[in-house]
Amino acid sequence: MLGQFFVVSLEKEDEMFIHNVFLLFGSGCAWPRVSQCFAGFKEVLRNIPLPESVTGRYFHSLTAVTMSPHCVWLVIVGGRDEFKWEDVGGGVEEPTSTLITDTNRLTMIIELVYIEAGEWIVQSVLDGNDLTSKKYQEKYSSYSKTRTWWMDQLIEYPTEKEMKLQRYIQSLHQELQVAHQNKVSLQEALTEANKQAKVDDSETVKSEKLEEMLKAQAQLQEEKQIITEDNEKLKAKVDDYEVYITEIEEEKKQIEEEKKLVEEGKRKVEKEKEQVEEEKRELEEQYLKEKQITKELKSKVANNELYTAKLMKEREQWSQIKETSTIGLQFNYLIPSMGKSIID
Repeated sequence: MLGQFFVVSLEKEDEMFIHNVFLLFGSGCAWPRVSQCFAGFKEVLRNIPLPESVTGRYFHSLTAVTMSPHCVWLVIVGGRDEFKWEDVGGGVEEPTSTLITDTNRLTMIIELVYIEAGEWIVQSVLDGNDLTSKKYQEKYSSYSKTRTWWMDQLIEYPTEKEMKLQRYIQSLHQELQVAHQNKVSLQEALTEANKQAKVDDSETVKSEKLEEMLKAQAQLQEEKQIITEDNEKLKAKVDDYEVYITEIEEEKKQIEEEKKLVEEGKRKVEKEKEQVEEEKRELEEQYLKEKQITKELKSKVANNELYTAKLMKEREQWSQIKETSTIGLQFNYLIPSMGKSIID
């Protein structure tokens, strides 16, 4: 994100508005007017297509929030729309516009995603309704955690490689500052030499001053070349650092996925354990029921055996009684017969 600047809607020198979003590549630029930006930096401006609900506003507040090295949120608040020219009298027209009061457009967020070198695309455009949705809250929470981790890695817990890179950047800044001071001194010397050359008619003095100027220019050119080479080296270091951060993010993502699989395995095991416990309870209940039924059957069998024994005993008693009765009848039958024989 170094050296990148976002512009949403512009006003040119002719007081006409431009309904575009631009991304500027470069650094150290000072623009007194937007028209000078177009005149001097057209080669580094890239247009980002966005809907009219975003670009059709002026005098608004714009904030770029870096959520990660590859994601930026543009937060747009307030502003005016419905631009038109109004006659104020005397044949004079002035531009007028209306304040944005629609809560759905009052605050909007554009999510820009970095896809390749120098290329950004619009991932999503969120309006007032989207910002109050549960989906946005979850997305913001996820980005916030990622951004916190990323900032911690960059600031709170720098690695040895990062510290070396930071020291190298600081040394380059110091060298740039010294080179700038030397450049200012050389320019002052050149200015003084030019003034002196105008009032001094001596050819020798002019030659010496000219020689000093040439040496100063050569020295300045050499320092400029060194600074350019150092900047290229710094750019390469920054690219390596971004690749390193990307690798860390990929490793973290892989760890999160493995952790998720482990959690799913635990939940599956717990669920199977609950099923086994439920089946065990059902088997225990079935066993107790069958045990109770067996106990009741045994009790009934024992009662039936007692009852059968009782019946058998009664049957035996009845059999004895029946035999006794039969003998008595036979005896009674024999006695009368015997008496008759005696009489005869």
